[in-house]
Amino acid sequence: MMKQEINLILLLIFSLSIQLSLFAQNKYDVEYNFQVDKVLEKRISSFSELENVFKYDTADTLKMMYLANKSKEFNYLEGQSFALYNLGNFFRDKSFYNRAIAYHQNAYNLALSAENINLQVINLNMLGVVYRRIDDIKKALDYHQNALSLAESQEEITKSLKKSIAVSYNSIGNIYLVVKEPDLAIKNFNRSLSIENEIGKHGLSLQMPFRFTGENPATRSSRKAIELLFRQLRKMVI
Repeated sequence: MMKQEINLILLLIFSLSIQLSLFAQNKYDVEYNFQVDKVLEKRISSFSELENVFKYDTADTLKMMYLANKSKEFNYLEGQSFALYNLGNFFRDKSFYNRAIAYHQNAYNLALSAENINLQVINLNMLGVVYRRIDDIKKALDYHQNALSLAESQEEITKSLKKSIAVSYNSIGNIYLVVKEPDLAIKNFNRSLSIENEIGKHGLSLQMPFRFTGENPATRSSRKAIELLFRQLRKMVI
């Protein structure tokens, strides 16, 4: 109980500091505000484009809150969803899991209203990540499977959706690893790795061999790295 009270106090202090700093942030960060205005004017719907525009700002909670507030003011659902997604990631990494869930759920709801499939899939995956962090394995698996089902049901599987599908398979693999189902874990890691190789994006499944073997995946072939993982996973069952 004491730990929860301390976390609540810290969260309230943090929230208050954000509110007190918003005015100063908005007044003096003219370049960022101009950037937000341009995005509001263009009403960018692509997640990857928004990531590119704000690639140096997504970890800045003040900037993301400013983007969320301005997007809400102009009824720009994708901008609001993107900002809340990044705030959810921030609070997850700070172990404020309930707050992270709230942000990702709101971001998902906004993406749903905007009929933006990519943002829906991304936030479903992030909800799965948060629930896995708090050991709610069933909910975590449900969210990742829902994300995967939604992404794979689209007529056109864009590169961005393929990245999300790889994240889903990798996350499901991690869940099966936790519940000591190595064959299912291997199956999902292999699917994720296959997609990463297809789109030229590495670093999701290949984090697993590094963690288990101490080997650096960057110095080994993908096949050798995944084989190392397979052997380690099978040892865990014995």
